[in-house]
Amino acid sequence: MKNEDILDRLDHFCELIDLPKEDFAVMIDVKTPFVTSEGVDAGQCAAVLAAFPQLNLNWLLYETGDMLQGGMMTTIQ
Repeated sequence: MKNEDILDRLDHFCELIDLPKEDFAVMIDVKTPFVTSEGVDAGQCAAVLAAFPQLNLNWLLYETGDMLQGGMMTTIQ
């Protein structure tokens, strides 16, 4: 699992839900550069999943399965 791959998948997720990276960073309580260049650690993955429970962890980490759990899509506020 490469951090660049995870960041690419997070970019794809943000595009899907039409969420700017800056807003995404605020929602998971990290600095904006995390979403663009820094590595992803377990705590940050947990924060992403807490903020976006519809995101499939296996897809995020390994690109296995669907991006969203059971095709679930909710409105992001």
